[in-house]
Amino acid sequence: MSSINQFQAIGCINRPPQYYENENSHLITFTVKVTRNYLSRNQRPMYDFLNCKAYGEVAIQIKEAFKEDIIVAISGQIQTRRFFHNDEKRYATELLVTQFYPFIPSQMKSTCENLTSQTQI
Repeated sequence: MSSINQFQAIGCINRPPQYYENENSHLITFTVKVTRNYLSRNQRPMYDFLNCKAYGEVAIQIKEAFKEDIIVAISGQIQTRRFFHNDEKRYATELLVTQFYPFIPSQMKSTCENLTSQTQI
């Protein structure tokens, strides 16, 4: 049975991923910057920054494929979790990436460069 909890996005990896491994597992965390399909009141592009993580073979694939200015297509599931930080309950929403497709077509490279040159949140 397929899940209805699915997402797909195309964007630019915002900063170098953080990769973790031990004897039995691989984990990578990264942020993907995606452009909204509308402009701000000042007619400037608007962006969302998606916190992502991946495990196992997908984590290894992302680690090996990462290059500066890379545009990626990702898909997976949305997860929420709660944790305590300084005795305060916090919540996080993350994208669990199960498929990863890197591409840098020459016509899209300038798009990624424009994305990464904008102010980050």
